[in-house]
Amino acid sequence: MRGLRGGAFYGEPPYPEAVVSDELTATSSALKGGLEDEIRGAPPDVRERCRQERSRPQIEDLRVAIDNALRRLSPKSAMAQALAYGRRRWEALTRFLDEGTAEIDNNIAER
Repeated sequence: MRGLRGGAFYGEPPYPEAVVSDELTATSSALKGGLEDEIRGAPPDVRERCRQERSRPQIEDLRVAIDNALRRLSPKSAMAQALAYGRRRWEALTRFLDEGTAEIDNNIAER
């Protein structure tokens, strides 16, 4: 059954950008929480080893999710353009995996 609820039709799949956003947000949140909180302040070699073991598989899943999203979204959409920008800079965005002294984000630098 289809109908109008809250200004949107229900009974249809959600708009693809919303689905993509939810998937990527969940993966990103999992990366920034958990492990990074556990290893903050640890020696660089320990941080690098932990990231290789635990974060690298999540990063690979994120890359696959982004690539899948880019195939589903209109290339002209703002989301597709943002995801394509990130993929073009993938090496820099994932450098933290191989450098134990690097942070996962630059929030400290922006304070």
